[in-house]
Amino acid sequence: MTAEHFETKLTPEQQEKLKEFNNTLNPFAWLQDGDAVDWMFDPAYMTEVEDEKYGSKRIEFKCYDPVTDHEFKWQAPFGAARQVVSLMQRRIYFLHIERKGADKDTRYTVREVKA
Repeated sequence: MTAEHFETKLTPEQQEKLKEFNNTLNPFAWLQDGDAVDWMFDPAYMTEVEDEKYGSKRIEFKCYDPVTDHEFKWQAPFGAARQVVSLMQRRIYFLHIERKGADKDTRYTVREVKA
């Protein structure tokens, strides 16, 4: 089978199906050292969860990545969650997040995405 056997442009139905599968297969986001992302946060969804790896609490947010058209949840450590909540209290929901470091030395920077 060659590439010519496949359509090169997706129909709206095919795009929607890919989005659906992506959301199902990747329900959570994980950031690595050096990652920087721009996500839209849902102010209606925040919940406290237990981090099994470190035995600490985190805040789970529902997010949307406009670049990949992907909805997911992100479990933020308290330091990052404080920054997110502070901006959300000012009705700022489109946020830029950067991660530096690994494990217990991880630091997050959260700021507003300027249009």
